[in-house]
Amino acid sequence: MKSILKKAALLVCTALLFSLIPAFSFATELPFTDVPQNAWYYSDVKYAYDYGLISGRTSSTYSPDADLTYAEAVKLAVMLHVGHTGDKTVFTEGNPWYQTYVDYAKKQNIIDRDYEWNASATRAGYMAIFAKALPADALPVINSIQSNFIPDVSAELPEAEAILTLYRAGILEGSGANHLCKPQANIRRSEVAAILTRMSNPAKRIRFNLEGYSGALTQLTAVASASTLTPVKGGTTVLTCTAAGGKAPYYYQWLWGSDPEKLGDMATWNVGFGDDLYGNELQTYTTLAKEASFTFTTIADINTQYLACLVTDSLGNQVRTNTLTLEFKPGTATVSNPSSAAFLSRLGSGNGHLTVGAEMTKTENSRCNSNGIRIYSADGSLLKDYFTYGDYISAAATSYVYQVDFLTAGVTPVAGTTYRYQIYTVVDGIEVQGPMNTVTAR
Repeated sequence: MKSILKKAALLVCTALLFSLIPAFSFATELPFTDVPQNAWYYSDVKYAYDYGLISGRTSSTYSPDADLTYAEAVKLAVMLHVGHTGDKTVFTEGNPWYQTYVDYAKKQNIIDRDYEWNASATRAGYMAIFAKALPADALPVINSIQSNFIPDVSAELPEAEAILTLYRAGILEGSGANHLCKPQANIRRSEVAAILTRMSNPAKRIRFNLEGYSGALTQLTAVASASTLTPVKGGTTVLTCTAAGGKAPYYYQWLWGSDPEKLGDMATWNVGFGDDLYGNELQTYTTLAKEASFTFTTIADINTQYLACLVTDSLGNQVRTNTLTLEFKPGTATVSNPSSAAFLSRLGSGNGHLTVGAEMTKTENSRCNSNGIRIYSADGSLLKDYFTYGDYISAAATSYVYQVDFLTAGVTPVAGTTYRYQIYTVVDGIEVQGPMNTVTAR
């Protein structure tokens, strides 16, 4: 181990913020007054200092909370690489000073892009560089980490794989019980000392078990079910998601749409049950249904809906359930001749008018799409098919009346003329017809 570090140290031409020095002087105590012995990074700073990996900003200060620049990070990565591989390259500082190291790092596939070299390195940026500073066989997996194990490192983060590489190799363990990475925070000298120590000495790497798991990781799984897959339109069905594995507690996000292919798009609308929900956009009940089980109210004028549940455990792992297909059964309705005296008193003929009506019933929560009348001559010829939209009728209503004047419907009644008529209603898209009646205008 010493020979590897010594080779790396001999390649350093000038002292930098983090310079590798060519001799090893094992100090009983650190010379830095700003690194107390009870600091979490004390042993890492001492190891790295004793083995010539780092030096202080001054002879008596280390500045553990100071940031590292990308230029300094790439130089350190190059030094680790040549020390490990035994590369004999001699580095001379260019213009700018870090260009030689940048060129070498690109040639060795340590980096594949330029950074804002004088800017403070983020933790994610530093990890992306250092994950490739050593060959893969020098960073063997010692911790079993799922892709979504780190709550603040999403799969979409460009540096996600590099971060996972260092977690799995025991170079990083993150902060707190959830092992947070804090990818956008700047990397500090104290943290760099710890990473350098673990990169250069496998014995210093950290093995840790995932809280809430025993032995090998249990894959997060979830299954969705419904109390009925064929609810009546406007009725309800109880949706249930059963999750297992991962780390409880779980967060449930119910997804639905009228096109099963759109569920995968994860487009988000936060909506309430009273909104009009049409089209193929994905709907999410994030505010109404965070529980594993809830009652879903069906949409009266839609025939089929597709639902699934997205489950997130406390570690940030996500899984989506199977897709449920709900086939809504239409509600039922009846149309009958008026029987109540109050209603009958509003009907009749005279003064050029002819008013007729019907009493109707429908299933609770079903939707009345329209009401109408077909007016025929006495011989059965259709004179007019007139209808009005029925959306003004409450979905919760179970009975209602409909009356219409022939004049309003577009037929001028002629005194002494006999007409035939039939009143109908459309509920959940299904037409229900009343009896055929005969009436004579006065």
